[in-house]
Amino acid sequence: MLPFMLSPRSLLLGLFFMSHNYITDHLGSTRVVLNNAGSVVERYDYYPYGEKVPVTVANTGNADYLYTGKEFQSALFGINWYDSGARFQTTDGIFTSIDPLAEKYYHISPYAYCAGNPVRFADYDGADRKDKAIGIAIGVVTNVIPFSTGLRDFYTPTDPADYNGTLMAIDAAAMSIGESLTKGGATVAVAGAGAMAVGGTTIVASGGVAALEGAAVAVVGQQALVLGTATAMTGASLMKKAGNNKSAGYEYGKEGKNGETSYTQKGRQAHTNYDPGPGYKKEQPLPSKKKSRCNQ
Repeated sequence: MLPFMLSPRSLLLGLFFMSHNYITDHLGSTRVVLNNAGSVVERYDYYPYGEKVPVTVANTGNADYLYTGKEFQSALFGINWYDSGARFQTTDGIFTSIDPLAEKYYHISPYAYCAGNPVRFADYDGADRKDKAIGIAIGVVTNVIPFSTGLRDFYTPTDPADYNGTLMAIDAAAMSIGESLTKGGATVAVAGAGAMAVGGTTIVASGGVAALEGAAVAVVGQQALVLGTATAMTGASLMKKAGNNKSAGYEYGKEGKNGETSYTQKGRQAHTNYDPGPGYKKEQPLPSKKKSRCNQ
């Protein structure tokens, strides 16, 4: 099951503000709008590239930020485009202008959206996707290998928002998966322990064929107990690593992370190591003025 997020917003209806809650999916797309009473007032489904699918719940049009959380330009301009920041995006899988970083991706059309994979990826600003791809890889590794959160500092993103947003999504998914494994493993372990108890009782109280059947039940129960315990421990470990990653924050590559950005560090280092060449004459300090007798 895909992770969903709940975010409150306020809408201006006439002369009054009314609070609504927006449920979004793993791509950040608005899927359900709830009122204060928890009733569904709007529901949205999408084709792969953002075109809205007709649904049974009548939409009032109050939600402006729809597919992947982008503002839909429809009522005001009548163009049915999504505002992706760097570029406008249509609902048929293309941008309305060339990718400003097209020279980096010769194998992909400069008008393509998410390299043709809109189910897995979301392009939040219409620009580069490198930071998101690397964020996915580093996010998975740091949620599997213990004490590896520091690896997230080794990459300097071009767009920190893309990189940090991807890490946040991976951590949320890892936490959700870990919770499911923990609960499921605990359930299997309890069932296995129960089967072992039943099998042991049958062996003690019975003989012959019944005792053999009880032994078989006890063996199966023991295996279920071991498997369930291992699954629960794996889930708990995954949740712990995801929690550690989350507690470290999502400020990688931004100003203020570890004192300053890597860009600033590189700039200062380049300035310090700058060699103007042999023809450069270093400025000499001005000679000090001697005091005259009149000033003594």
